[in-house]
Amino acid sequence: QVKDSGNAAVLTVDTSSDRVDIGKTLSSAVGQLYVSGQLAAAAVGDLSGAGSLKDIRTVGTYAYAVDSTDNELRIYNVSNPASPTQVGSLSTGASSGPSALDVAGLYAYVALATTGQVDVVDISNPASPVSVTTVSGFSDPESIVASGRYVYIANAAANTIGVVDVGNP
Repeated sequence: QVKDSGNAAVLTVDTSSDRVDIGKTLSSAVGQLYVSGQLAAAAVGDLSGAGSLKDIRTVGTYAYAVDSTDNELRIYNVSNPASPTQVGSLSTGASSGPSALDVAGLYAYVALATTGQVDVVDISNPASPVSVTTVSGFSDPESIVASGRYVYIANAAANTIGVVDVGNP
């Protein structure tokens, strides 16, 4: 079972019915995936020394992760899952506390919990990501989703949802 920060189940594996429930709300699954056959019982690969990663997204052959201890966005080449390699990184600022990210198109959107900001990062060159702009005014942003020209931010301390127009970052 995988739980979110509020301790709610977001992914549950039911081995008795060969089912994976995705996004549970009020005891009903938002989506279900039926699985048949055997699943691999061993990890394919890992990358030691990755730090204190808080969130990760994959797009194509890259994985994007935020490290809350080193205050970084990290980019990994995962084209060979048995041997992922770090190809780039970007400091999000001292004590910024990156907590979540989403990736859409050529940009990564990084929620900075400690500073109450969202960093918009150009990732067109994975080896050299560049901060394009930083948007302030959030209250402990703990979750972030990019959709179209908008980014939605869950403000944990204020119990609100922030919306940012990133149509032209």
